[in-house]
Amino acid sequence: MRPEKGSRRHGSEKWSKSDATRAMIVDAARKVFARHPYHKASIRMIAREGGFHFSLINHYFNKSELFGAVASAVSEELIKHFSSWLKEVEKLPPEEGLPVFLDRALEHFFENPDVLRILMKNAGEADSKETAPAFESFSRYVFAGGGILINELRMEKSVDNIVVWFYGVLNLLINFVGAAPYHCKVLNMDPDGQEYRRWVKDSLVYLFTPTLKELFSTQNTAE
Repeated sequence: MRPEKGSRRHGSEKWSKSDATRAMIVDAARKVFARHPYHKASIRMIAREGGFHFSLINHYFNKSELFGAVASAVSEELIKHFSSWLKEVEKLPPEEGLPVFLDRALEHFFENPDVLRILMKNAGEADSKETAPAFESFSRYVFAGGGILINELRMEKSVDNIVVWFYGVLNLLINFVGAAPYHCKVLNMDPDGQEYRRWVKDSLVYLFTPTLKELFSTQNTAE
């Protein structure tokens, strides 16, 4: 019997051949979607990237389901790293914690830019029938990330403002890293150089430290 598309096979094995095949397909798709927007990427292109026949993909996913699997993997990865970085700075004041957090985030994303490039290249298609379900994963990440921020820093007030703050930081990270070559043409910098990374960090610190301090101040006043 053909397995249900996009689902894991249940059984005694924790990691079946079916799981490994799906992971291999998603990995290839992730690389392609980081280079091409959804409407230009094809199943055959993904198969060539992974070095297997396109019919293998069709056995497990259609294109929309595959993009959804990539979006879920990317979102889960972002949550995992965000939680780890936040634990490093939870006891620091905002003006000290934000630069450390950005150091960790920028180091990771400049070394692994495909995560943010996928979001950057495909955000414009978030409202199409094929891609909308996938972007629900990203939306859940935004709210989950805001929730982690609230819980780790024990900020029980101004929840909506905290989510807005986090969403702003995240979207500028997506833009600055995902479209680094464009910004560096304007700034006359090397997209792979340390100068541009410092510029991104300094810009985000300048823009978001005052509002983060305000959120902490609001929280302290409320208490």
